[in-house]
Amino acid sequence: MGPRRPYIAMVLVLGSGLLTLVMIALLAVSSSSTSRALPLNEEVNPCGGEFQISTIPSLPTQDDTITVTYSAVWSHIPTPVHQSYELVDHVIRLDAVYHMPEVFAPVMMSWGGKADVGNLPTGTYTVDVYLTIVVTPTILPPELCGTKSFTVYEEILKTYLPIVAK
Repeated sequence: MGPRRPYIAMVLVLGSGLLTLVMIALLAVSSSSTSRALPLNEEVNPCGGEFQISTIPSLPTQDDTITVTYSAVWSHIPTPVHQSYELVDHVIRLDAVYHMPEVFAPVMMSWGGKADVGNLPTGTYTVDVYLTIVVTPTILPPELCGTKSFTVYEEILKTYLPIVAK
């Protein structure tokens, strides 16, 4: 007997019958395939592959309005969604949630979130991004996806910092 090849078809209906979007996802799986989305030598991140955190601007001062962003590549749709952020002392916690569906399509999708944290006093801050997975009716504990530190400078230090760093 040859390899098994199950096929999955998904039809989405949008609107009130006027607009129908048909998406057919054919997935051929052979008996020798593996369920890993990442190569064996890469660490599996609960938020997906290529996970990264960044701040805008990259060298913020206490006068800048600061935005913290994160992004990753998810292996199927739907993707997680950004839910909230919290700033306590010098730790910025960003939370995303993923409601696991009964059926999903295997498609690589970018996703992410952002938080406008505004002006911050000078100092070093840590950003922690967590993902909570919901498998109705169970809510799993949040998992840490990544962490990054950044410094908020005084305006005068930002002017001279690139010269000193050279």
